[in-house]
Amino acid sequence: AAAAAAGYNNNNRHDSEWGWTLHQQALRPVPPFVPLDSLLSRRLYLDDNMGEIEEISQRISSACQHLSIHVNWDDMCPSATLITMEQVEMAINVYWGDANGNEVSTPSKPSPANIIVELQRRKGCTVTFHHYRRFLLVAAEGKFNPTSFHETDGLDKPFGRDRCNQPLASLKRAGSNSSSSTTSSGKPSLARPSLRASADDASEAMAGLKTEGDIRFDSTTGPHPLHVDSDANMSDCVDKALVALNIAASLIKKDRVDARRLGMESLVLLTDPLRAGIETAKIASRVVLIGSAREDNGGLDGDDDVDALFDESAGLGIRETILEMIMEDDRSGSEDDEEIEKEFHDSLFNLCLTVLSNALHTIEVSGASAQGGDVNDTKASPPRKPSPTRRRAATEPAVSPDRRVTKKFIDETSSTFGVDVLSSLIRILGQARANPHDAYHSARCLGVLFKGCGNSHRCRARKDLDAKRIVSAALEVGSRTHAKLADASRVAMVALVTDDDQSMEEVQEGEEEQTELESEIETGSSSAVGMLKSESDER
Repeated sequence: AAAAAAGYNNNNRHDSEWGWTLHQQALRPVPPFVPLDSLLSRRLYLDDNMGEIEEISQRISSACQHLSIHVNWDDMCPSATLITMEQVEMAINVYWGDANGNEVSTPSKPSPANIIVELQRRKGCTVTFHHYRRFLLVAAEGKFNPTSFHETDGLDKPFGRDRCNQPLASLKRAGSNSSSSTTSSGKPSLARPSLRASADDASEAMAGLKTEGDIRFDSTTGPHPLHVDSDANMSDCVDKALVALNIAASLIKKDRVDARRLGMESLVLLTDPLRAGIETAKIASRVVLIGSAREDNGGLDGDDDVDALFDESAGLGIRETILEMIMEDDRSGSEDDEEIEKEFHDSLFNLCLTVLSNALHTIEVSGASAQGGDVNDTKASPPRKPSPTRRRAATEPAVSPDRRVTKKFIDETSSTFGVDVLSSLIRILGQARANPHDAYHSARCLGVLFKGCGNSHRCRARKDLDAKRIVSAALEVGSRTHAKLADASRVAMVALVTDDDQSMEEVQEGEEEQTELESEIETGSSSAVGMLKSESDER
């Protein structure tokens, strides 16, 4: 507990020094009869300057910031617990090594010739652990390149990979030009592509990756590749998405924790457009946010009323379950079960935030790409006053589809369920020092909600919820310890302080309609008074 408190203070001090500055007095030799795996450890030879130990620990803590790993550092403790965004728990240990390079040295005469950095997996995915293990050991050697890492971190990047070191899956059908994409029986192959491919094969593979995962595109060459789909495939996609959503909904409502976690993990994949495809992700995202996959295009009449009655996506209860988990603060249970329940509850809570952030991001991506914009452009345009002579056309929606969904999500959760989503997410973001992973997903949600909630909700967040101070504090924590939190907080801050033109036009149009209504009332009342006066004169 004392080490955790010291690490907490060490992570959040406000001077120029931060991270891990390990003191050489804290190092101990490797315990006897403890074998060290060469795959999980690195032996680093030191110079006469003992300050190199502090430099090595600083390199490790800096790499953890770029990798968005949550750690409580203690300068007087040669070990620490690392938790990744995928809930993989690791332990890092630093030992003295002897001058001969043996793995075991005597406590009576430790030699400062070299130190040993070791990583151990406590729990979580083994493949993901080894991906992080490579980066951390390379960082200890001083060979970690943050620029090249960020260029390939994420499936939305060209040649990007996820944290399991897997590329974006591209399933090529039989009859493709690439001979390696199909088996001898003509069926599609999911095997890893060969690293010795030719230039033509590489261009074809990149074309497939760009079609499915590269969000950046040139609007002059045609529509967005994520929206290129046929009607036949669309119908099949809707049917499969509804089947998957029904299975996930049945899992998250069970009493067993493993089933609920499996259902949430399924929703995480279904709401990710780079995993499930943009159309499937849009359907799942609308079910998560507004409780139905049907798009609101105004009033319902005729056949639309019949379709609404047989809407299979309504009534799944996915939105209600996610909101209930996010709003659940107090947990009951005995003292023996408290630690176990807290572990499972924290895992489900993180998955709920991931589903919500994926759903909001998918709606934003689909809306921006449909309008021909670049969804990766996080720079907000400077606010400008709407033209006083401009009037919205009858066929033009008052707000874009993505903004309409986000605003409806905020209003319906408040009116129907009594949940203030903005207040809950800002509260989670305020705990960025203790749990930066949940704060990252909260900041990602707020970055989308602040863009589409309208000026009234933004003004309430700035004045009543103290959102500006909380987002600024999260941005500071992210810049020190969590790169993804810093990026998401920066986007949320820009959206929070920027008033959009559409909301200003809505306010102006509302004022004009109110003025017209008042003038009509005054005209009607004056005419009624004139008629009464004329009748009285005649009498």
